[in-house]
Amino acid sequence: MSFARPHAGIVKRDGSCNPPHARGISGIIGCLPKTGRFPPIEVERPGNRPTFEQQQFIETINEAGGLAFVAHSVEEEEKSIPL
Repeated sequence: MSFARPHAGIVKRDGSCNPPHARGISGIIGCLPKTGRFPPIEVERPGNRPTFEQQQFIETINEAGGLAFVAHSVEEEEKSIPL
């Protein structure tokens, strides 16, 4: 079949693929109820920033219509997810 891929992962718009378990995948993965929107959350300690790979993952998800972000606390996470 022409649409089958020999691997799994996140397929980008340019056709390249981030394999599963690749560096940079966010620590919390989910799906918002009602909308089905994909909101991966990168959890960092206060004062820490995401790695280059984590930031690339966040940008890839957001460019595709997801809602990826960095949270340094539960309160920050709750403010960032529209319920």
